[in-house]
Amino acid sequence: MRFPRLRFAPRRSSAAPASAEVEAAPPACRDRGWTLSLRAMMVLVATCGLVFWSSLAVRDFVNPIQRWSRLVLSGDVEQRREAAAELARPTGPEVPAVVPALIAAVRDADEKVAILAAESLAQAGRTAIRVGDPDSTRQASAGLVAALNDAREVVRMQAALGLAAFDAGSIRGVDAAACTEALAEALGDRSEAVRLSAAKALGGVGTGAVGLRALTAALKVDPSRGVREEAAQSLGRYATGCDEATVALLAGLEDDDLRVRNACQSGLHAIIGDKKPRSAAIVPELTAALGGREPLVRAHAATVLGEIGAEAAASIPALLELLKEGGEPGSMTMTDQFWMHWNPAGRAASALGRIAPSTPRAGEAAAALIAVLRDDPLDYKRARAAEGLAEFGPSFTEPALPILLAALNESIPNPGPDSPAPFYCIALGRIALGGPRAGDAVAALSAALDSQDSETRLEAARALAGFGPASGPALPRLRELVKGEAEGGGVGIAARSAVRRIEAASAGNP
Repeated sequence: MRFPRLRFAPRRSSAAPASAEVEAAPPACRDRGWTLSLRAMMVLVATCGLVFWSSLAVRDFVNPIQRWSRLVLSGDVEQRREAAAELARPTGPEVPAVVPALIAAVRDADEKVAILAAESLAQAGRTAIRVGDPDSTRQASAGLVAALNDAREVVRMQAALGLAAFDAGSIRGVDAAACTEALAEALGDRSEAVRLSAAKALGGVGTGAVGLRALTAALKVDPSRGVREEAAQSLGRYATGCDEATVALLAGLEDDDLRVRNACQSGLHAIIGDKKPRSAAIVPELTAALGGREPLVRAHAATVLGEIGAEAAASIPALLELLKEGGEPGSMTMTDQFWMHWNPAGRAASALGRIAPSTPRAGEAAAALIAVLRDDPLDYKRARAAEGLAEFGPSFTEPALPILLAALNESIPNPGPDSPAPFYCIALGRIALGGPRAGDAVAALSAALDSQDSETRLEAARALAGFGPASGPALPRLRELVKGEAEGGGVGIAARSAVRRIEAASAGNP
């Protein structure tokens, strides 16, 4: 069989005559055209295809991310699923190529592909944050925001969960605001799973009033306990607006569901742990909360008022009223740093010490705290009264000295986890310093060094350090404690510091 021949002739311009060189050529050459068989053309095309395929194979072997990025868009269903999962682990340099492919794959008609792509997009966004690629971070977050409008519930849920991997600091300005608005809208989604994921994400990426309002509304009215729990946790982590978050969480402490109340308390602890300052703008709401029906509400409100300090002076009458409240020590919960009692009257005593000393009602507040120290049967409440009194000046606290000395001597033989003795040591170290009863205070604090309670020994050593040469009689016992520096609670370290300060003061060194 013969293949037909194709004839290729060079095109000549009709306007120009043939060159002299062509005219001079031999007739055989001049008359012969260019020819190429179909077989040769097929071989040429196949060779080019083979070279192209080989280059792709080599590229895919050297950089498989290129292959996955291509397959996630153009492969069959199984290939797209596999590619969407494999693209979850890009390195920093690979992220700019991966993110656009995954954004497109989130819109895939196959639900499984879309879910895997949303999950991988969040992972790629985390990698972009880690390596400091703000453009890819913003692209990834924008892709997930767009997916919140997907018609499929599971894709919307996965997009919201993906945004939980980001934070307001990594997607600043307009991008953070867009994420917040989209998630706030998702809190109204008909799907509980989407609302739950959106509430969780707002705790990290949310910023501004829009997210706060959405979380506050969810905590108040969402029918799902899980959504209300997550909203409370997110309010505690929210980047801005801790005043509004505090008021919302205090209201949430009166929720009918125990788990929601615990989540609200956890959110308030998160604000304390992050040391986010609350302002005097919420003093009216906090003062009103001192009359709440739940003890935890009253205790937390008093604690926050104490943080605000003298600017919360308007709350002093309500705190004095709360100070009269009796009852048990109250619940005890763990913050990020320490255990805290939540007895409302005890928290009121501490708050008065932070608020009242510089106000016209300082004398009234100090007298009320001294009365608690003298008459109240509850050790925890008396301890907090001593803590509050330590913040007042000598003119207000001198009547408390005999009471404090007697209380410390009585409490030393009765150690325990809730012993008030450490608070008495702290108060004596501040109130008696430089006064006529400094010697009596040193004697009582020296006796406290033999307490079986490590916290009492710790605070006694710290207090004695402040009395300088007057604490000389306590030096032998302090040196003994130094030898036991490995003792728990840092007693040995506190004793070493006290010895150095007392010896330096005795030698005339500052």
